[in-house]
Amino acid sequence: MVRRFLPLVVALLIPLSAGCGDEKKEAIEGLEKIKEACDANQKDVAKKIAEELSEKNKTFHKAFDAAIDDKRGSFDICLPTLHSELALRLEHGS
Repeated sequence: MVRRFLPLVVALLIPLSAGCGDEKKEAIEGLEKIKEACDANQKDVAKKIAEELSEKNKTFHKAFDAAIDDKRGSFDICLPTLHSELALRLEHGS
């Protein structure tokens, strides 16, 4: 009986894991865009990118919320330490 369900489980998990990879890739690319905006001294643009990405990308939202959890309301989107923490959370899970 288990032999019948194992291929079904594997067939269902492959598309799900592929979707997660795309979301993670999109989140990392979004973080790069935020860094670029910060390097260009466009803090408002960086904040807008982060807000939009957080709304549409669950992976980024989870990592971003965890990274700013203790700083809510008073965080600087362009802090290199925030970027490093986000990158670590995105790469290794938050």
